Amino acid sequence: MEGWSLVSVEMIFPKLIISGVNSLDYLKDLKGMRAFIVMSGLFAKSNSYGVSLITKYLTQAGFKYKIIYSQGQEPTLEYVRDSSIQLQMFAPDYIIAVGGGSTLDAAKIMKVLYEYPNISDRSLFDRFNLPPLTNRAKVVAIPTTSGTGSEVTPHNVVYIKSDNSDIPYIKSSVVDYQLIPDVVILDPSLTVSIPPSISASTGMDALVHAIEAYISKKPGSVFTDEYALKAIKLIFEYLPRAYKDSNDIEARTKMQEAATMAGIAIANKGTGLAHGTGQQLGPVFNVRHGLSVSIVLEAVMRFNYDECINEYLEISRYLGIDEGEKVRTIQKLFHTIKKLMDKIDFPTKIQDLGINKEDYISKIDFMAENALKNGATLTNPKRPTLEDAKKVFLSIC
Repeated sequence: MEGWSLVSVEMIFPKLIISGVNSLDYLKDLKGMRAFIVMSGLFAKSNSYGVSLITKYLTQAGFKYKIIYSQGQEPTLEYVRDSSIQLQMFAPDYIIAVGGGSTLDAAKIMKVLYEYPNISDRSLFDRFNLPPLTNRAKVVAIPTTSGTGSEVTPHNVVYIKSDNSDIPYIKSSVVDYQLIPDVVILDPSLTVSIPPSISASTGMDALVHAIEAYISKKPGSVFTDEYALKAIKLIFEYLPRAYKDSNDIEARTKMQEAATMAGIAIANKGTGLAHGTGQQLGPVFNVRHGLSVSIVLEAVMRFNYDECINEYLEISRYLGIDEGEKVRTIQKLFHTIKKLMDKIDFPTKIQDLGINKEDYISKIDFMAENALKNGATLTNPKRPTLEDAKKVFLSIC
């Protein structure tokens, strides 16, 4: 109406989220004949009880099932395409993804290839423009880590071959809202077997998601902003507990909730330069995603400072940080993030990751150029130059 200045926003959510201890029971109620399970090999080795529950419940529901194992880190396009051939042959009613973000991403891309086995790479990577997908196979996402948010996002990271012989792969993404899973099961008992280092890296990944979603240049809403703020608060409170005690089921539950809320926030608002730069460290130096996007967080937050003062103050005050003056309050926020990283023994420099400094510096130009092309950088609140991206990489030397 005339005089109104409100901006409408569109929100995308999964159809169903089941959360809490014993939520895996939901599998007993699935209706269908065949289930194709894409499972993390690490999870299968470390949590045989969880695997037995999944297969038991599917058997009780009358399913025949087939299990394949993911690659461990981000999948290659070759792996996803090869695996989709098995998917075609099995012809399931459900694709069930059990694992961390890379496993979930791979399974979601396989859904596209199940319906369009001959889709070209160009069409596959055409952001938010995939051909229409049907319910030929519904996707059930069962995350076994707490951080990636893949269970509720349209973003799916995959390695593709590069033109640089020294760096054979770079990261790209298959992105479409149709790839948000149909069902999400958050059972904290499935996360107790992950080692502390994975709890730390995935938990920090969720924190980066929540912060970048909150400051994204895309319009926010009460849903995205409240989810992001709540996720940040939960992570500060429960990540150190989950890191110290893998059997702290309350902390595990709250971290799953935080990761999923942060995932919903980025699904609707995007990420930013921490993802744009951090994602380059994975294929170039074999750094896990959570580590790579978190190690550059402070540098990116400082780069965005002049565009995000109000947002940083809002985050600070939500956490109970108020030094009475803007600059001091925000500096205390940065210090509080550092303290959290200290509590979980989180690396802050490339040397902590075992990366040779000379080798690292020699690849900064390549990484900076790719960072500017990365889709995550497009929603950063401040547009970086090539030199800005290089400074982010240099900040962790």
